[in-house]
Amino acid sequence: MAEAESADQNPRFFVAVHVGAGFHAPSNEKALRSAMKRACLAAASVLRKIDGRPVLKARLGPGECIDAVSAALQVLEVDATHSCGKEDDDDLMVELKSPHFINKERVSQKRRLNFSCMPPPHTDIAFTEMVYGLDDPSTNAGRGSNLTEDGHVECDASIMDGDSGAFGAVGAVPGVRNGIQIAALLAKEQMLGPSLLGRIPPIFLVGEGARVWAISKDIPLPASIAEADKWLVTERAKRQWEKFKAMLDDAKAGTGEIGIKRSSGHQMIAAISEAQPCDHSKANGDHGLSSNLNAPEDDLIMDTVGVICVDTEGHIASGASSGGIALKVSGRVGLAAMYGSGCWASSKGPFGAPFIVGCCVSGAGEYLMKGFAARECCVSSSLSQAGPASACGKVLRSVIQESSQHGIDKSAGILLVQAEAPITLPGISPMLKAIEISAAYTSQSFGIGYFGCSMERPKVSILRSTKQQDRTGIDQFAARIDVNAEKW
Repeated sequence: MAEAESADQNPRFFVAVHVGAGFHAPSNEKALRSAMKRACLAAASVLRKIDGRPVLKARLGPGECIDAVSAALQVLEVDATHSCGKEDDDDLMVELKSPHFINKERVSQKRRLNFSCMPPPHTDIAFTEMVYGLDDPSTNAGRGSNLTEDGHVECDASIMDGDSGAFGAVGAVPGVRNGIQIAALLAKEQMLGPSLLGRIPPIFLVGEGARVWAISKDIPLPASIAEADKWLVTERAKRQWEKFKAMLDDAKAGTGEIGIKRSSGHQMIAAISEAQPCDHSKANGDHGLSSNLNAPEDDLIMDTVGVICVDTEGHIASGASSGGIALKVSGRVGLAAMYGSGCWASSKGPFGAPFIVGCCVSGAGEYLMKGFAARECCVSSSLSQAGPASACGKVLRSVIQESSQHGIDKSAGILLVQAEAPITLPGISPMLKAIEISAAYTSQSFGIGYFGCSMERPKVSILRSTKQQDRTGIDQFAARIDVNAEKW
């Protein structure tokens, strides 16, 4: 009984995040690291409990892990993919040192006045400001997304609950700030079961239909798509679109020396699909002056971001979100929205035995969708005796093989979390004990971060290709975290 009470007072949790595979410019590494830290803290604030009650439980309803994934993804949608260039926040790190850490945050004085994206979440309103950055226009989610071929913003997102298998997704949805908000609500309605007259709730909505459904559920959205685009489309994204659109128009007209040959065409396609419009002009104070999009100072990353969360009882959820590839055909649905491809979570193995695993995938090309990459990685991990790293490597080797055969871009990254199944005893709540995290990537870099209740603060890193990738085509990272241990 004492152990159960201790668990209520000190709930265990683990959060893992990624900010895409590709090339992350060293000049922007601090901004990405800062974004990952904030995302970990946003999820942790949901997974931790205050006075024995989960944060926002009454307001958000069922699916605590779903809420945590959604909170973290909204931070990443804001900071990692759309408003790059912020300074690192090592000195304003909020340390979660007790069950009542909310009243014990330590924020540096020099940023206290303008640190609006993460105020102490004493109330629901303050928590909302932390996640959405309501009073900070530079951190509104969706702003700066890649544009479609006809110059608009369309977002993809999905989320999955490991216990129930509930899944929610939106694809090519226009005029929204956070696609993951809609996806999360779709998943939670799945968990509630049939609605009026026994109608089966949807799991995947696309385009304008997703937007209309969100409005019917009181999710705040701009009044029109045109109004949303005025805010969503940044100058940098527009410049990038104009450049690539001109290249495409020249290719269609058969004019211009742009090197569209079958042997090298995939390189141009990769350049278009990988270019991520992080607005360095805002951070560097060049007041909108044009810069070379191919310069090494610019990120070339897959703009899919992902999050995996595990709570104190071993419940797991994962999610992915993306603004889509640059110059995509309007209506194109990408990896982040596809069932079994962008994210996956499960609390049971193929034969019904407890096996807690979650995965998020980032990468180029449609091949990862055809192979159900995230699901395949989780299933492989449950069947393998070699551990999660082996499962990630297996999936990526198939990507490399496909790349060599068809000349497609091989850039991909996989983040996988496997939790030791808690032991359930009569009268004692199950408690999370240990986590294995693995990341594997074929790209030049892959940004990941993680945070557990036994850690003083999130660990974040931009992993970069090594000599190992020259030999095998794959780089890997792996760690085991004992969430039952003292903080380290």
